Amino acid sequence: MKYVVFLCSFLLGNHLLHAHEVNEAFFTIKKQGDQIVVETEVPWTLRNALLAFDPKLEHATSKQEFESTFFRYIQQNLIIVDAEGNIVPLIGFKELERSGHSHQNDLILWFGGTTVAKITNTVMFNIYDDQVNYTSININEERRTFRTKKGKSVVIIDQETREHRIFFPLLAVFVLITGLLLYIKDRIPRPFFPARI
Repeated sequence: MKYVVFLCSFLLGNHLLHAHEVNEAFFTIKKQGDQIVVETEVPWTLRNALLAFDPKLEHATSKQEFESTFFRYIQQNLIIVDAEGNIVPLIGFKELERSGHSHQNDLILWFGGTTVAKITNTVMFNIYDDQVNYTSININEERRTFRTKKGKSVVIIDQETREHRIFFPLLAVFVLITGLLLYIKDRIPRPFFPARI
């Protein structure tokens, strides 16, 4: 019994010590009233991305300098475009209290818009070539998750949704036609050809 308790304690402790990957970030986009709200979970290495974005930040003496740099960094690296093709402006952000993990930053970003048609997410691409950003959309009936990485940093929501909606009906038509052709092939009598002498 003591081995079971030890094993459970070890596994639980190991899970709590497990850090989030430094090259992964998570974004959840929601609509609240006349704003788009983005909940973010980024690793502590965001600080390195900000320093790479603005090296003068290394000599910063105030929190406002970091906040100003972060605001400009998000404006350039998380771009939301509305249904009319306009860039939705970043209004503000707030850092949330940490809930257990000290190796991540939880933030809420506010954008002034109500629709999302396209997202460009290159957050932390400036420090990691293998950075992956997971972006979930929870607006109206739309609930989808996309991955952005170098080489595929732009997601067009309507196009992605349309491609997934079309795929399954096309697959069903293909399977139906293939099955029908196989069925007909077995039912058609083969012509009789006499053997050559």
